[in-house]
Amino acid sequence: MSIFAFAAPPLVERVGDSHPHIAFHIVAAGLLGWATLVALRLRRTTSPDARAARLLLGALLVSIPAAVLGNLTELVAAVGRLADDSWESRRTEDLFGDDGGLHFLASNLTIPALMLSMLLTLVVATAAAIQGRRLESVR
Repeated sequence: MSIFAFAAPPLVERVGDSHPHIAFHIVAAGLLGWATLVALRLRRTTSPDARAARLLLGALLVSIPAAVLGNLTELVAAVGRLADDSWESRRTEDLFGDDGGLHFLASNLTIPALMLSMLLTLVVATAAAIQGRRLESVR
């Protein structure tokens, strides 16, 4: 969801795409790295008997790092474009089209991995809420 702050039309009109785009990828890499650590900690502390939860968290530990890899590759492409533009932040709509080269290819990893991660997170949170309610009713 953080992309909306960096892709806001008033910001892009004022400073161009390049600087907010690069800032977004740096922030996103940090958030995704943190999410990977949280998923890893949750999986380690989940009971071996909770196979479904461990399976879901294991899937998250594949999808989130895939999103990190795609995001960092997009960052490399965005920095390369900024360098090609003499380090001046300009409009870069072409990076998002079919002929966007490395950025476009990397986004084909990032976007599905992010979508899968968000769905898996929703399922994990729902399962945890249901499990918590079951435990409360037993007490």
